[in-house]
Amino acid sequence: MKNARLIIPESLRLEILKAIHEGHLGITKCRARAKESVWWPGLSTQIERIISSCDSCSKHRVYHKEPIIKSEFPECPWQKVGVVLLKKENGMP
Repeated sequence: MKNARLIIPESLRLEILKAIHEGHLGITKCRARAKESVWWPGLSTQIERIISSCDSCSKHRVYHKEPIIKSEFPECPWQKVGVVLLKKENGMP
C-alpha cells in the first residue's frame, strides 16, 4: 500500500492500465481514476502513453481552440475601451 492506494506489481500493470482506460476517458480523468486506487512508479507517464497511442481516442479527440478575434487598431486614444471582470476567491483586495 502507498497511502490508500494499492501498489501494483509489474505483471499486472498492463491489465490495470486497460481497466483505467476503459470507456476511453481522457488523460486527466484516467489519472484521477488511477489516483483513487492504484500506484506504481511511472503510472502517470504510462497513462499518457497508452491514451496517446489509442486509435479510438485519437479519432474522437476534440480540440477546443478559441478563434482569435481580430479588431482594428484604434486611430486615437480612448476610442476603444475594454474591461476584464474577475471574481477573487480569497476575498483580498
